[in-house]
Amino acid sequence: MASFTMPLLSVSCVVLFATLVSQTSAFIIDSYSCPASLPCRCPNLLTIYCNYGQLTDIPDFNETDRDYHHMEVYISHNPDLTKIDANAFTPLGHIRQHEIALTLVNNSLADIESNAFAGISDRIYYINLEYNNFTHLPAGLGDHQGLVYLKTLLLSYNPLKTLDGHIMHSLGRTLQEFSFGIVGENWPTSIQELRHVTTLQVGPLSLSTLPDHAFIHMPLVKLTFAETNLEAIPHVICRINQLRSLEFNTTNVVDFATMVPHCATGGHHYEGLHSLTLAGTDLYELPMNIFSSFPHLTSLRIYDLKDASSSNINNIQFPSNNKIRHLGLDSNNLVSIPRSITTLPHLQSLDLARNQIQCGCLMSWMLQWEGRQNVNITGECENYNMSIADFIDTKLKIFCH
Repeated sequence: MASFTMPLLSVSCVVLFATLVSQTSAFIIDSYSCPASLPCRCPNLLTIYCNYGQLTDIPDFNETDRDYHHMEVYISHNPDLTKIDANAFTPLGHIRQHEIALTLVNNSLADIESNAFAGISDRIYYINLEYNNFTHLPAGLGDHQGLVYLKTLLLSYNPLKTLDGHIMHSLGRTLQEFSFGIVGENWPTSIQELRHVTTLQVGPLSLSTLPDHAFIHMPLVKLTFAETNLEAIPHVICRINQLRSLEFNTTNVVDFATMVPHCATGGHHYEGLHSLTLAGTDLYELPMNIFSSFPHLTSLRIYDLKDASSSNINNIQFPSNNKIRHLGLDSNNLVSIPRSITTLPHLQSLDLARNQIQCGCLMSWMLQWEGRQNVNITGECENYNMSIADFIDTKLKIFCH
């Protein structure tokens, strides 16, 4: 019987054609499976992007037979999107999913009507509304049914004048992370409704001081002051027994010596901070009461100083009984490494990224630093195309020993 052998070129063509058909079919299926209308797109089965689309309304959502355990919806950079109407997200509720994250940033939103999240309110765990035009908490955040699954709400960089107490009470039932800024001179007492929030960011903030009751009833573990006008770290933090991490960013320090409050450490439950970040201050020396107020401090980051120079940070001195394991000096335009790091016996990591470190033989003192091998150094040499750590372990040892 005669046999038939397909030419090699023909076989290759068939394989190529089959591959193209398969890829095209997959592309068509994925394109039609995107539950949002144009100009939105779905780069994967978990994410919907509706960014830079000149939207004036929330886009339409179509029902799909896919089962989404987790869905992320991004609607951002739409300058003509000023309001979210009632039932705007109701069609999204027809899609089978278990939890939803909404990122609605950098639009011009000033209002969210009641029932805007109807259909999905029991599945939203994250809402980001930063960089919009809200002057008050929108009614849609405090519906009678409530956002019963909401854990995170971010509202910073809006011109908020007040925080409605009824809406805050509704949010306080489930919220664990919150961010906001306030325009004006009155601290919002309704913040105390957030009795389950452990992570809080405050700022921008025009107030120079905070009342003693600012964070009453709040079990804060992490507190950030971002772009504030505060004159010092507010003494009220000493009353937050659970607080472990504090970031303080300001350009209005009046008296650097009194910037850090004297927190009594004899309280039955008080342990103090484990992590402290300072930014935007004129840091010429490190206040010694940082370690007396926070004796358990293991992580210290000092970055983006208003008047940073190598000589300023080189003057920083650490007490002999410090427990610092992680030191961050990134983003300060440093040209040399402060020798005071040799007084940190427990140091494990040193961050020198985004500086202008001049690597050379003036760093030879690091060869005698007994703890050097235990420390992970990050950052690049300004004058060599190599990391600071590689320079120390190679060129410094060879040419400057």
